[in-house]
Amino acid sequence: NMSNEQTRLAVLIINESFGDVVEKVAAYLLKHGDSSLIEITRGAGLKPNKVRKALCVLIQHQLCEYAPHKSGAMLYRANVEHILLRARFPRYIHAAKTTFGDAGELIVEDILRNGQSLMSQSIQRVGERLESVGLESSDIVGVVRQQFLALIQGHYLQRVPRPNADLLAAGDVTSDMPPAQDRFQPPPTEGIKFNSRKRRIEEPGEEEGPPDVKKAKDQDSMEEPEAKRRKGHGGAGADRTMMPTQAVDTGIFWHVNHCRFHQHFRDEAIVSVAVDKISETAACVMRAALSASQNQMDLGRSSSSIGPEIYSLQIEDKLSGHPKLSSKELDQYLHGLVDDQIQFLRRTGDSGGGSYTVNFGHLADVLCQSTIESIVRERFGNKCLRVFRLLLLKKTLEQKQVAELAMVPSKEAKELLYSLLAENYVTLQEIPKAGDYAPARTFYLFSVNLPQVARLLLERCYQALGNLMQRRATEMKKNKRLLEKFQEYESQQQLGNSQHAEADELLTPAEKDTIQVVKRVISKIERGELQMDHTIFTLSNYIDSHTSPLV
Repeated sequence: NMSNEQTRLAVLIINESFGDVVEKVAAYLLKHGDSSLIEITRGAGLKPNKVRKALCVLIQHQLCEYAPHKSGAMLYRANVEHILLRARFPRYIHAAKTTFGDAGELIVEDILRNGQSLMSQSIQRVGERLESVGLESSDIVGVVRQQFLALIQGHYLQRVPRPNADLLAAGDVTSDMPPAQDRFQPPPTEGIKFNSRKRRIEEPGEEEGPPDVKKAKDQDSMEEPEAKRRKGHGGAGADRTMMPTQAVDTGIFWHVNHCRFHQHFRDEAIVSVAVDKISETAACVMRAALSASQNQMDLGRSSSSIGPEIYSLQIEDKLSGHPKLSSKELDQYLHGLVDDQIQFLRRTGDSGGGSYTVNFGHLADVLCQSTIESIVRERFGNKCLRVFRLLLLKKTLEQKQVAELAMVPSKEAKELLYSLLAENYVTLQEIPKAGDYAPARTFYLFSVNLPQVARLLLERCYQALGNLMQRRATEMKKNKRLLEKFQEYESQQQLGNSQHAEADELLTPAEKDTIQVVKRVISKIERGELQMDHTIFTLSNYIDSHTSPLV
């Protein structure tokens, strides 16, 4: 069940990533649901060949699902959840950089750009990029391969499922999926070699596009305008290179495991709360507890209410001496995390030096509540926030009780309550003393339905993110020619001193000032998009934690 704002945002993301043709196909699927090739061709007003190519691009990037109908026709359906996650790609890339370094960053960026890739091909492309920036290493492919395997071991990358052809024909597209332990089984890597002198398959004057999908390898690849590629979505199209006819890992494709990245974001948010509420050392202990939990958690879900049982000895092993804590000191910090008002951990037993579980459900509540309180403060002011917190704490109150406990005049309390009520931040329940519902004989009780508020704000965040993307696209379109001149100016600046005079003639002082203003505006919009996605993630994680089954 997707809302209009989710559909609008999904269409904007597809257009920005892949262009107008793929957008028309995706928009039709988002609007009409399961559709056959003939229905899409007629509804989108495109030629069948273009529709096939667009579907191949969507399938390549896991943005479209397919299944046979009992009539024999293949039906296609847009995966709106994965489409919306493309707005989070810059955070994926940044997380890979901070955890696995430059090579890890380039690997994740390469796979996000291509949708899915062989390990050998991805290592080859990343090795080229590292070589082009002057990485001094005698074994570039060894460095990249080591980080690729580390990403697999950390479950940040997983194998792409390959449905059996016979099962697919029978209408079963799930029975041949690899089990969890096989999704993270690395392929043989001994035969991968790095060749820094490869021939490039690139026609002059033609823009790069996404790589050919294996199921449509005999067709031309769909064009993907470089100007519509977001920074963080992979930038310009990847170089297509002449690869060996038979790679050592043929048929084993890899894609990003969204759930694992979401677990990483959730854990970082929890550690940040531990730093603010307790101390840096307590945050290190909490990080170790989260790392110990990660090894036993369901690899297919990013959220659950209660984590698996972990032991004090496991947490001590994960600390690795940073910081150095004795067993007694570690127990003190663990007790502090258990007894804290936020209740980071729950103690479940005394075996193994003490057993604990991470209270993910309650922590999701805390993070969501903190986010919503920030929004209430910014929109309504500190007094409204005081009333909002009071209702969260006391659950249900009358107007007179709110005025007394919040220490504000009755008239002002009424204004504050009805301001929140008008925006659906609080709910009002009428309890009559008699059957006539006369105001004088009726109790009016105010309360906060946090899940309802979270869903309301999530919808508004989708709307705001779509507005930001449209504004950025408008700014770039309005200043397209000036931005192109600036790119040419920068490229000539990099050529050397001999080109500086010519470069200075490209832009007038007024144009340079305008460029700086445009760049600041676009940068501010992009920061707003990242912050909006951060809020969307927090709200979504809270909603998921209340709908996911326990581990």
